[in-house]
Amino acid sequence: MKQHDVSREEAVKALKKMLKDDWKEINKECVVDQPSFVCREIVSMLVGLARMMELRYTEFDGCAASDRVTKDVVRAVLVTPMVIVDDA
Repeated sequence: MKQHDVSREEAVKALKKMLKDDWKEINKECVVDQPSFVCREIVSMLVGLARMMELRYTEFDGCAASDRVTKDVVRAVLVTPMVIVDDA
């Protein structure tokens, strides 16, 4: 902020725009069915990790010691599989 002489609000706004643009690019690449040297499972895991990092830095402070809530969220998203029941 000091380097570019902008307010905190302007910096946050610019970062949110960058984040939004990057997610658009990630989603576009995931949807397009193109040959890739990286298998889909790895791409899916990396996108999940990116989502976790976004959550970490938008919902929590991003750098404080891991608290119970953060551990529970990480466990729920990355460790504990979600069971999907098909009622059909």
